[in-house]
Amino acid sequence: MRLSANEAALLSKRELELVRSRGPWHVADLAKAIRRTRELRDKQRDLLQRQQLALNSQGRSKGGNAGNANSRTEAKAQLLDRVLQEFERRLAELDRESTEASRELLADGRSQRSSSRNGASRGNTGASRGAEARH
Repeated sequence: MRLSANEAALLSKRELELVRSRGPWHVADLAKAIRRTRELRDKQRDLLQRQQLALNSQGRSKGGNAGNANSRTEAKAQLLDRVLQEFERRLAELDRESTEASRELLADGRSQRSSSRNGASRGNTGASRGAEARH
């Protein structure tokens, strides 16, 4: 995922690696990335909520330095939400592709089995008739 310099500055080194990670994805790896991103996003949302409650309980205006900290936390939460949506989109895409591939494989297998059954049953029928006629 592409990030601006300001967005990248919001993230730790480890978070940045997670956000910039690219496929090809295995489903388990993508699920792990989704879980981790969801945890980070929820952590930022909780932090933002605590900051807002603390700010309101102190009776200060929202335009001071504490408001700036809130805006950074909010921006990080929104960024992680976007990353989460992107990971979830990739997972849905993988799911769709694997479902289509499975359907194709099953359809190919069924058509091969039905053609081999038809040929095998014809051969058995003739052989059994011949055996009956001899007795």
